[in-house]
Amino acid sequence: MTPAAAALLALALPLQAPIEVDVNLVNIFATVQDLDGGFVDDLGVEDFQVLEDGREVSIQLFERHDALRTALGVLVDNSGSSSEVLRSVRAALPEFVRRLGAADRAFVMSFAAGARVIHDFGDADANLAPALDALRPFGTSVLFDALVSGIDKVGEGALDRQTLIVMTDGVDNRSQRSWADVVRRAEMDRVLLYFIAIGPGILVDRHTLEGLASMTGGRVVFLGRERTVADALDEIRDDLARQYYLAYHASVDAGYHTIEVRVPGRPVRVRARDGYRVE
Repeated sequence: MTPAAAALLALALPLQAPIEVDVNLVNIFATVQDLDGGFVDDLGVEDFQVLEDGREVSIQLFERHDALRTALGVLVDNSGSSSEVLRSVRAALPEFVRRLGAADRAFVMSFAAGARVIHDFGDADANLAPALDALRPFGTSVLFDALVSGIDKVGEGALDRQTLIVMTDGVDNRSQRSWADVVRRAEMDRVLLYFIAIGPGILVDRHTLEGLASMTGGRVVFLGRERTVADALDEIRDDLARQYYLAYHASVDAGYHTIEVRVPGRPVRVRARDGYRVE
């Protein structure tokens, strides 16, 4: 899949003119926070350093956190383990989609014993609530199959940033695809993966969720007594709206290439994808 272009536009902000870029760029969406977890908003291109395979590369394009046009997929686990949170998903998700920026596009996919799109790109927002109301918790989970399908689907959005938000406990017990298949697709297609961990904490597969989120530059939001699905979606929305965009020319060498993004001399934490794959 062609890497995302570098036209940067804010979630829920007015559309700005896109920037034409070389399709052979490696696109990085970096979240920078101080040691207390606050977003760092005052960085310029000169503050960043990007290393590929341990060697510094030249940053070709940079934009601050005015955010971007986003193709967004929301994957909702409606297997038997989801019964306690489906009501909260039904209450929160339509409002989240309604508040997306005018330039953004979204779809919603449900998965249990199989995966299916219940709300497609271009569908009226009013159709989402009835589609969610029709979901019933049942059966086993094809999480890995759904992730591969979601990565394929979000690429159809053909916008600057491609993101999946996945509501699941991380348990897969029926997929034909494997963890390795998902990792390889995520490395190649460079989709940001965010997870909202549902169900009792002791039953959540943290290894699966945190591993996939970390390698793509996303994160996992855990629910609790004081953190609802609506709160988790708002946290992810804020995260997406504060990312920096950096790009540099991709390697021509086949294989996996590591990426490290630094802000030298600043007491900050940087979250970005770990690398990318060239076939």
